[in-house]
Amino acid sequence: MIPRAAIPTIATDRLRLRPWMDEDIYPMAEINKDVRVGKWLGGVIGRDQTEARIKAWVGHWQDRGFGIWAVEERASRQLVGRVGLMHHEDWTASPHDAEIGWAFSPEVWNRGYATEAAGAALEWARDREDLRTIISITSPNNVRSRRVMEKLGMTYRGKATWRGFDQVWYGIEPQP
Repeated sequence: MIPRAAIPTIATDRLRLRPWMDEDIYPMAEINKDVRVGKWLGGVIGRDQTEARIKAWVGHWQDRGFGIWAVEERASRQLVGRVGLMHHEDWTASPHDAEIGWAFSPEVWNRGYATEAAGAALEWARDREDLRTIISITSPNNVRSRRVMEKLGMTYRGKATWRGFDQVWYGIEPQP
């Protein structure tokens, strides 16, 4: 069972960023086991690992007051991915308050959902004093994610090796 936490719901034109529910484990596991998604996230993972990650994301909300949302299409009410903000204690390449990240089902790629959802998350972060420096991390070859980062107004900051993978990272200071 997924624990409950005070996670706000954010509606965009086409999406709803919302708290996690037990019913999200299976569809998120389907996304996580797709090799097209796993290629960019260090490999595919199964149902048990997906459930553990969702619980950790909810725990992050409980501990820090921000975290990863479930993302559903408003029209279909189907879970299509995740987006949100995480602080990584093991990220040492730069100071940061949080990393913004996303993963979506390949069936909805090229619809602008990552930009729409991440933009809403960044807008939400503007009101938080504890989120002054936000980064985003990806593989140097992940052109799609790098394009999303640029559309969000993030700027290239450098290269790093993190969790055994070569990465590039972008940053933004969302405070007005």
